[in-house]
Amino acid sequence: MYPRVGLRVGGVDFNTLVTNIREDFGYESILLGLSSGVPPDPGMSQNVFRSSGPTHYWNIRQEHAENETDATLDRLMDENLRALDMTERKRVWKEMADLINRECLVVWLPTQIQRLPVRNEFGNIQPSVIPHRLLWNIDRVYQKRPKAARA
Repeated sequence: MYPRVGLRVGGVDFNTLVTNIREDFGYESILLGLSSGVPPDPGMSQNVFRSSGPTHYWNIRQEHAENETDATLDRLMDENLRALDMTERKRVWKEMADLINRECLVVWLPTQIQRLPVRNEFGNIQPSVIPHRLLWNIDRVYQKRPKAARA
């Protein structure tokens, strides 16, 4: 076992946390939630995945990508934002996630799997693990007409 001198594990207030991660870098690792957009979408997390992002914690404050990994993430983020087809966006995100995992840039924590009962008379239901699980796209949910009313 390796003794850790000065290692402190514990919570800090939010202002101290922000100072540690953006100013004095007074940490070795931080447990922090990122990317909570609804629905979850890499495009909502450019501040994390772009090399110039203020929460790009594994190599913060870059004016431009300083290494091949960050340059690749910047390129993939551009591809993801340009793609209109959801299959293509998922493919690009998978490539981003694979690179992030291969380089161990972040440690992903488990997300709960939830099942939400919804009557089959509603269409365009796209549940999310992030609250509000069903209401985030309520403007696009519709009620299907009964078969007898369709005729």
